[in-house]
Amino acid sequence: LTSGSVVSGLDFATVESTTGLRGTLSTDATWTLSSSPYVVTGNILVPENVTLTIEPGVEVLVEPGLDIFIQVEGTLEAVGSPESPIVFSSLEEGSESRIAWQGLKLESTSVTTKDAGGNVSGTQFQHVVIRNAQRAIRLNGAAFFGREIRLEHNDVGIDLWVPGIQGFELLDSQIANNRLGINQFYNCFSCDVLHQSLIVSGNRFVDN
Repeated sequence: LTSGSVVSGLDFATVESTTGLRGTLSTDATWTLSSSPYVVTGNILVPENVTLTIEPGVEVLVEPGLDIFIQVEGTLEAVGSPESPIVFSSLEEGSESRIAWQGLKLESTSVTTKDAGGNVSGTQFQHVVIRNAQRAIRLNGAAFFGREIRLEHNDVGIDLWVPGIQGFELLDSQIANNRLGINQFYNCFSCDVLHQSLIVSGNRFVDN
């Protein structure tokens, strides 16, 4: 794979170069720390029944472009650590406060579950930093689980779309220096299905 290549239908797990990534994952894949950073130059789709796992410490750097996004219809497991968070940011140097890409879109087919013991499986974000996006995370009816994440220098931290959202849990996180911290459409916070499953605890909202 060369920089700027279209990788639609390519198995990302076998890609030797991690520059110029765009297209659809065709099979389960892991983005490893040893191959970081991953440079995204176009839209990426994680389709249904496909899982993308991102290891702690990985950087995902997105080429500036407000039409570029990562869309999750399958599963995205982004679980970093306090010492090695996963970072989604702009490739452009010196762009800390600049809105440079669309962000992550989670569709209703992306599933997150939590068992009686509190163990989370499926799409999840833990120890993740997302910067420079129009909407760091946009929920199109998807469930969401985020723990100890940082959403900073985005236009919107989290967008809640569609009343049929499947559940929302944001814990011990920091939402800072965004124009809006959490935004909602269609009066979702008054929807019974969301109200019953909305958990927001231990978070810091600063300068939004």
